[in-house]
Amino acid sequence: MLFSCDIELPPNLENVDQSPVSKTEMVKAYTEIDSQLYKSFKLDQKTFMLEKGIFLRFRERITCKLTNHSFKIGQLNQDFPRHDLIGFDFDATICRAFLELYGKAQNNTLTDEEKKSWLFFVDSIDYTRFSLEMSRPFYCEGTIVKKYKNSNIIKIEWNDGEIEQVKLSLNKSLSYLEENESFSAYVKRNRFDQTSLIESLIPIDDTNSSIDMNDVPVIELPVYRELS
Repeated sequence: MLFSCDIELPPNLENVDQSPVSKTEMVKAYTEIDSQLYKSFKLDQKTFMLEKGIFLRFRERITCKLTNHSFKIGQLNQDFPRHDLIGFDFDATICRAFLELYGKAQNNTLTDEEKKSWLFFVDSIDYTRFSLEMSRPFYCEGTIVKKYKNSNIIKIEWNDGEIEQVKLSLNKSLSYLEENESFSAYVKRNRFDQTSLIESLIPIDDTNSSIDMNDVPVIELPVYRELS
C-alpha cells in the first residue's frame, strides 16, 4: 500500500537545499529517527476487493490522521498504534471493518459510534455499484433467438420480452443450445442493466416452462444511508 504525506519540516530541516532530491533524502533520513514528522497521509489506493467481483470503490483517497502514538483511517472509530504504520495491512483492515459494519447494518445492531463509521463508508464509496455487485442472482428463463457463426455473441430473448446480445463467455453452456431452445438460469445485471452473470443454466422444454413471475421473490436492497 502506497501513501503520500502532508509534511511539516522540523526546524533543523527548514534551511536545507530545496532541490527535490536533497530534501526528499533528508526527510527520509529524518523520519527513520523521528516518527513525529508526519501529521497526515492519504492512501494512493482507492479500490479495495472484498471478494471476486465485489469492490469498495472510494470516490476520493482516504485521509489518515496521526497523533503522537496512534493513527486513524478516515472516520473509522478505531485507533491503531503508530509504531505499526510501517507494513500495516490497510487492505485487510478496511475490508474487515466494512464487512463487520455491513453485517450489523443489515441486522440493525449498529451502535451510535458504529453508525458514524458506517456512514463514512456509505458516503465515501460508490454504494450503488457495490449494491449491484453484492446482489444475489435471480431466477430467469430465456430463449436463444440467434447464434452467430464464429462469434462470441449470442442473442437471447428473456421471459420479460427483452432481447439482449450477450457473450458466450458468460456461460459456456450457452454454446450447446440451439436457436429457439429455451433455458432457465440464475442471472445478475450490472449498473448498465446488462447481464453480467449467467449460472446454473439448464435447458427446458418451452411448452413446459415452470416459471410463474408471481412466485419469483423481488429482492430489494435496503438503503443504509438513512439511519436513525
